[in-house]
Amino acid sequence: MGVTPDGRAAFLTNVREPPLASVAAPKSRGELVTRWLEGGQTAMEFMASVDATEYGGFNLVLCDWRKKAWTWAGNRPRDNRQEASGKSAWVYRDLAEGIYGLSNAGLDTPWPKTLALKDALEMALKSAATDKSSALLESQLWRALASRQQAAPELLPNTGVPAVWEKALSSAFVSAPERAYGTRCSTLLIAEKTTDAGGNQLSLRMQEKTFSINSETGSPAMASSQTLSWPV
Repeated sequence: MGVTPDGRAAFLTNVREPPLASVAAPKSRGELVTRWLEGGQTAMEFMASVDATEYGGFNLVLCDWRKKAWTWAGNRPRDNRQEASGKSAWVYRDLAEGIYGLSNAGLDTPWPKTLALKDALEMALKSAATDKSSALLESQLWRALASRQQAAPELLPNTGVPAVWEKALSSAFVSAPERAYGTRCSTLLIAEKTTDAGGNQLSLRMQEKTFSINSETGSPAMASSQTLSWPV
């Protein structure tokens, strides 16, 4: 995930696929975020300029805050999403105002942890609107991201990995220290409109907690915070 001072943002996840279906791709998916942040194209222009077949399965959310433009895009078709002209591997959807969930499958795929986090976000936003406190919003969202509650066996998705891994990966905070695997960081990006002597501002606060993969307590080994603002 990344944000620039001129209001561009991008978020990326991989798509979980059966091991035998995964073919080594020539390019790193992470560079898609950098290419968007460093450019000035619209989402459609960006997709037309990138060959999505050169990357492993991914979800990419592209944002231009100044233009109030949000787009989900990926290279794994699902639910009859639109295809970008010129690059048939791209599928996309423009995002209207609302609450969405995205894990390691297509947008709003109803995995248990995705549904739980969407519910947590909606409740946190309602609480913050009533309480007028971003601190309450943050505490509720951190608590949701720290959840190690795993899904019941009958609710687990079937993504082609062993059942023991489906269960381990079904919690928001993944912890499998016996395999040296787990959540490495949790991040909040909170946007708020504020007013000061210079007028109305949009303030973005990015907060991140980094964890050791061998941590049993879930306590962060390191925390960081950055803030960006611009007139609206």
